[in-house]
Amino acid sequence: MIAAYGCYANFAWRLLLTLPLALWMTPAVATDDDYASLRVEASFIELRSGPSERYPIIAVLEQGETLQVIRARTGWLQLQDQRQRRGWFSKRQLGALSQAGQRLQHQPSMPPYSERQWEVGVMYGDMAGAHFYNVYADYALSSVFSIEASLGKALGSVADSSVAELMLIAQPFSEWPLSPYLGVGAGAIETEPHGVLADGIERRHTLIGSSAGVKYHFAGNVVLRAEYRLAIPVTHQEQINEIHTWKLGFSVFF
Repeated sequence: MIAAYGCYANFAWRLLLTLPLALWMTPAVATDDDYASLRVEASFIELRSGPSERYPIIAVLEQGETLQVIRARTGWLQLQDQRQRRGWFSKRQLGALSQAGQRLQHQPSMPPYSERQWEVGVMYGDMAGAHFYNVYADYALSSVFSIEASLGKALGSVADSSVAELMLIAQPFSEWPLSPYLGVGAGAIETEPHGVLADGIERRHTLIGSSAGVKYHFAGNVVLRAEYRLAIPVTHQEQINEIHTWKLGFSVFF
């Protein structure tokens, strides 16, 4: 059991160390010479304080004004106007701009992760020495907070366990390609022994848990995820039993 736990922990740490390297090798900031200097052709456009429609509007530019492209992210451009104001503009509205006298074409793109509404995924890992399989669905309340419902199954040598949890997830930097998060919540666990154990009965307990992890926006609407979760069963025993779970997986958002 200890060897298996150490193996999964080592694998998780390797993933956490590898993702920043992959992020460093793939430029998060991309300048595009094709969009170096732009002109507003629509009656007006709006610039936002961040690369998401959930950020507030900080500037309204009128027809005929010129802009410089500072940098690009998935689905968004950061622009600077003649008064040195900087803001973010969605590439889905490129038809409102022109370059060198030619109107730009609308480029449909996948909404950025920070604008997701739903996220569904699968994970695999180790729960107290048992193989753990997990599916989850996440609903975004805002660009920072979301509610996650998950179902899991642990297959061990002595007993199997079924887990259901509801978590509040805080992801304050969801616009980052590599984004950490924290979670708190509660749930239930049901243990099904293999054969006859000392107590000879199935056990059901309420769980109180917390989690910490990282999500990496891999490509398109695919997200890779690594997580550590600590859960404590609520029992009448004086001894506190902690359940440690390490998980790796992926999800899609829309």
